[in-house]
Formats: sequence, C-alpha cells, structure tokens
Amino acid sequence: MKKFQPRPGFVVQAYRFALDPNAAEERNNCEHARVLTILPTTGEFRALATQPPLKPPVVPAGQAEDLVFASGRDSHSGRAALAVSDDGGRSWRLSRPTETGESAWALHVTGTGNVLYAAEPGELPDEEDVKNGLLALHRSTDGGGTWERVWEHRKGVDPRSLLGSPIAAADGSLTIHSEDGVWRSTDGGRSFARHRNSGGMSGSVTTTALGYLWGDSFGAGSWRISTDGVHWTRFELGNGT
Repeated sequence: MKKFQPRPGFVVQAYRFALDPNAAEERNNCEHARVLTILPTTGEFRALATQPPLKPPVVPAGQAEDLVFASGRDSHSGRAALAVSDDGGRSWRLSRPTETGESAWALHVTGTGNVLYAAEPGELPDEEDVKNGLLALHRSTDGGGTWERVWEHRKGVDPRSLLGSPIAAADGSLTIHSEDGVWRSTDGGRSFARHRNSGGMSGSVTTTALGYLWGDSFGAGSWRISTDGVHWTRFELGNGT
C-alpha cells in the first residue's frame, strides 16, 4: 500500500486500520495495525507516512475538531497512551493521561470546545458481572497536552461500564451510556447521577462526521443523532434486525 504525506491544511476525513504486510505471519495480526486515511478526492485508502509514536496494538481514539487521536501503548511504561495530530496526520505527539491502569484496553477521546475527555475502558478488578468496564475518565483543557484524572472506578459506584463513546455536550455536561442506565455529569466528569430514571441497557453512542449517533441496544431500528449532544433528532431504519 502506498504511503501518503498530507499537504499543509489537509484534514484527515476519516481513518481506518490495515494489517502491516511486513508482519511475521506467526504474530497476532492485530498487533500490526497502521493508521490509514481516506483521500477526499478519490475515496482511496492510504497509509500515513508518519505513524503515531505508539507501540501496537494501535486503535482509533476519536476526533475533536482539528485534532485526531490514536490509542496504543507507551513505549516506556507499556501503559495505554494517546498520540494526537493537529495537522491532519503529518506529525504526531504523545499525549499521556496519568496513571492509566494495567488492565486498560485502550483510550477514547471526545470533546467540545476547549474541553476533551479521555475514557479509559478496561477489565474491572472486582466487578465480574460487568463486561464493558470503565476504569477512569481523564479531562484536558489544552488540546491533550496535559490531562487530569477526574473520575476512577470504585466498587459498586456507577457508572461502572461504558457502551460506545461518552457524550461531551455543548452545555458542558458529560453523559455515559452504561450496562445499567444512563449517567450524567455536570461537574466535569467528577460525579454522576442517574439520568431520568434510566435503567438496564440503554443503547450506545458512536461519534460520526455528523455528530453523535445513538442506537438502541436490542436491534429495534431506533436511532438518534445530535450535533451538540443536547438536541437530538430521532429516526427509524426498517423494522429492526
């Protein structure tokens, strides 16, 4: 696959992952992913000439305005870390949330304005009934230059899990869809309250080029989309699956 060096002003429209063709066949292919970009004029995939300075496995970690994030392992500590590009993937710098857990799977970034949140999903040490554990939340107000650990898992304290991406809304709130309802914070992710008496599986959220996309948990074909995390438009697709 050809390598691509973005021009100044180029914005990564989307990014995906491909296996490294030089990887040894006996190794786990997931460990050799590279960041790809989609060329806006042709729709072709190209591997970025400059890859994030992370140890594999490297996974997508979200986009926030002009910032693109990837998640992998810090080469020194082996802990989960981020790399961020503010020039469309021409260059990357490390972005290390403090004290990420040994059992963290990866990091995912979402944000609005000058505030970013990095969610740290992973296996909880003492919650065997939770499948999609949430270990911690980190907050940044300088584009990922520094992070503050604002929330961390405590046994029996919700939200204990995370389904999809947190919603960093334009009104300053942070919302998490979990395995046990929806949880909302109005103090920068430091504390959460159950939202509108929700309970059980309450759907999951992904981030798209158009904003946040919510889908129900049971394949009923119900969806909602929002550009600001506050106002939502509901739509249906078929009769569900």
